[in-house]
Amino acid sequence: MTEQNEQPQNQTSFSIGKMINDAKGALLNPKEHFAGLKAEGGLSEPIIKALVYGVIAGLLVFIYSLIGLSAANVGLGAIAGGAVGFVAFIVTIFIMVVALFVLAVIILVISAIAGGETDFETCVRIASDLLVIYVLLVLFTPVSFIPFLGVLVKLLIKLYALLMMYHAVTGALKGKAETTKIIAWILAALLLLGAIIGLVTNAAVKKLSDNSDKIFENIVREAGGEEALEAMKEAQEADDGTVIFILEKVDGSKIENPEPDAITAALGEMENDDDYIILSHGKDAYIQAMKSGDHYILQYKDDNGLHEYDGDAGYPVVISCFEAYLNPPVWNLMKSQMAWKDAEN
Repeated sequence: MTEQNEQPQNQTSFSIGKMINDAKGALLNPKEHFAGLKAEGGLSEPIIKALVYGVIAGLLVFIYSLIGLSAANVGLGAIAGGAVGFVAFIVTIFIMVVALFVLAVIILVISAIAGGETDFETCVRIASDLLVIYVLLVLFTPVSFIPFLGVLVKLLIKLYALLMMYHAVTGALKGKAETTKIIAWILAALLLLGAIIGLVTNAAVKKLSDNSDKIFENIVREAGGEEALEAMKEAQEADDGTVIFILEKVDGSKIENPEPDAITAALGEMENDDDYIILSHGKDAYIQAMKSGDHYILQYKDDNGLHEYDGDAGYPVVISCFEAYLNPPVWNLMKSQMAWKDAEN
């Protein structure tokens, strides 16, 4: 047999179907998947896998950046560096390819410590299957904006990645189970410690910020009264973009930074036609609803003008939109899925 005839047997061709099966095997049955991993086949297949995963993650980052979400929170080494749009898409692909080889080196070091094989090509092939975890982290970017739940979800994904790596080192690289387990437990402890420190730090910063704001507001109120305090808040909005939501109820009263329950109550107070409530976000941005029979006229205003809901605005639609408006990323996503018409002409 000639060398040319041997080449196809030594190279593993790439296919999307095989990549999907590898991803499912690595995620759903990592022990069996990595035990049966082929140690040879060249680097072309894992590199293509990294590129495909990069494209998938890049598309997610691109979409999230368009609706105001940042994928920098996903624990991917500040993926895309805070970039947005097409730039974020390209940078994400590049980072995914770099991550392939960085992860391969980490796996090689762990295998060496555990007395396993140290074939770099095998480590790269393992790393290419572990990259599916990176895609999951990007996928769950929206959850990361929910303080405790976001940290918990990311922690669970990373801990599962450690389990996958454990089976990869012991199954494909024949590392000693006990030594690999000790390394995995140490890394898990570090991940847990990092998550706890992050939660405590965020809570402390939020509490300190809230307290300092209240103290400063009290000083201003004592010195100049409520008018001075209102002027200060307006100046903050103009100077540093501080976000303040104001709910104006049908009786003319106003609630600053209302809770969802306050919005529900305000809607319940609308009994007559032309009764309305407004939830403003700065000086020139708001969402408003006006009572019209059994339904409502629902409108919002932003930099692009005044828009009116082009459909049957019942109570569930109105309350959902008002509550979503309190969370700009959620509102951006919701309004993009709804039909609106120009209300200025």
